[in-house]
Amino acid sequence: SDQGILLEPFYNLNTFEMREVVHGNAQDDELVWARKNVTDDPKLKKFADPEKIGKAVFSMVKYTPGKPMGDKPPTLENMHIYGGVCGTFCKFGAGVTEAFGIPASPIGQP
Repeated sequence: SDQGILLEPFYNLNTFEMREVVHGNAQDDELVWARKNVTDDPKLKKFADPEKIGKAVFSMVKYTPGKPMGDKPPTLENMHIYGGVCGTFCKFGAGVTEAFGIPASPIGQP
C-alpha cells in the first residue's frame, strides 16, 4: 500500500480471498503491464479503485468475434491489442483485478 501497487482491500483479505489473488493465470510481467497501463493512462486511471477495477476490461478490450489473436499467446497485452469474445473478457478482467490485489477467478460457461 505504501508503494501504491495494490489496492487497499488486499491488506485485509482472509486466506481464501488471498488464494484467489495469487493463484491467477497471468504471469508477473503481465501483472506489471496491467498495473502500468491502467494507472498511466489518464482515461483508465479512474479504474484504479477497488469498486471500479473490474470495469476497466470494457475500456481495454474490444469485442472481436472469431480468433483475433490467432496463434499468439493469450497474454493480457495481446487480449488488449487484439480483443476477443466472452472468455477473453473474463480472463482479462480476472488478470487486471488480480494485478491490483482484488480476488477474481475466470469461470467458463458450461
